[in-house]
Amino acid sequence: MTILERVKSIVSSDIDLSEDKPATIEKMIYAAYYIGREESARRLSDMYNAHIEEQRKRAQACRYHRLAETIIGEERYLYSPDYRGDATELLHNDPADI
Repeated sequence: MTILERVKSIVSSDIDLSEDKPATIEKMIYAAYYIGREESARRLSDMYNAHIEEQRKRAQACRYHRLAETIIGEERYLYSPDYRGDATELLHNDPADI
């Protein structure tokens, strides 16, 4: 089994997330996967939102700003549910005694 296959099998399986047990390797891989997703979603979303804001500023500076704003569209931000950080909040204080 490759690393990718192992990680995918852990992520798709039911991992016991109860706080009364020390973390297993599987739980740590599961946590790392979801914490990484959340950090990536935040970084990408923040970069995209800054990009949209810069486009809006340039559109407003144009002579035909209404046309430019119409071309850009109504979207003001990009949001992913991973941005909330649920896994990080749930798992960040669990013991890792392995």
